[in-house]
Amino acid sequence: MTATGLQLVDLRQVDLVQLEPLLEEEIAEWDEALNWDFSENAAQVRRYVGTRTLPGVALLDGRSVAGYGYTVLDEPKGLIGDVYLRRAWRQADSEMRMFKVLLDAMTGTPGIQRVESQLMLAQPEIVRALDRERFVRVYDRLLMSRDPAEYLAMERTIDRAEGVQQRFRFVEWDPSALHSLPQLITRAYEGHVDGQINDQFTTEAGAGLFLRALMEGGGCGEFFRPASFLAIDRRTLGVAGAILTSFVTRDTAHVTQICVVPEAQGTGLGRELLRRSLLALAEGGARKVTLTVTSTNERAIRLYQAAGFAEMRRFCAVVWDAGSYMSNS
Repeated sequence: MTATGLQLVDLRQVDLVQLEPLLEEEIAEWDEALNWDFSENAAQVRRYVGTRTLPGVALLDGRSVAGYGYTVLDEPKGLIGDVYLRRAWRQADSEMRMFKVLLDAMTGTPGIQRVESQLMLAQPEIVRALDRERFVRVYDRLLMSRDPAEYLAMERTIDRAEGVQQRFRFVEWDPSALHSLPQLITRAYEGHVDGQINDQFTTEAGAGLFLRALMEGGGCGEFFRPASFLAIDRRTLGVAGAILTSFVTRDTAHVTQICVVPEAQGTGLGRELLRRSLLALAEGGARKVTLTVTSTNERAIRLYQAAGFAEMRRFCAVVWDAGSYMSNS
């Protein structure tokens, strides 16, 4: 369909009945393209749209909702929570138009100092175009995947890195670790590109919020404790690394976090955490395991490729902050 007659309106003017066909199509596309169950996310959208309290825009073709996008305020930060166009109306200019409106609404909101967004279904070329006119930073990211069954079948032949076993003690996830993991995350991501993408990784308070959201299924599926591990350094008795996993569909798992403190990097600890997690996920019924990584993080990509992961999809993260905007004005 052409863009003729399309109009942008406030999302709070849209009835839930109008939005329902779009949400059903989006749920199906998340499953088809990403092997991800989007139904809980859609349920949250329904709740807020039903009460007309979700800020955002809808792209209308007559009475049909061709696309939508919404934002979330978490002062001093704002998030672009979603931008989605139905396939019959999918055009670059329409998607860009919604992105610009949402970004401008966020950056023009008093008190907002930073805006973040990571949308795996958004067209990367559309998102990259934003950095030419909106003073944003755009980071290419990869969604990678593999079948963990081979790990289970080849368990006896997989190198267990004896030096790593001697230095670190591995334990299954324990909720009591929540008090120590925020420090681990901030140390692991200090000066790291992912800390530029998600500022929650740069402070212990932010990392704590990130971890609690994971435990509560905040957009990353259902936390899977049997394949989530901590590595304890036998020398210091401190937590040196961690891997956390969730199931995003009945048989697809996602590595939501893998991090290692600077002094333990290069020891093979990340490889061993990933190995243990893949075996546990295979035993837990996963037929596919996914993870995301920033394209410039070549060291991590090599680790994942060595573990059998392959690129599944490319997407972009977008960051705007007031400091960068003022320096470009």
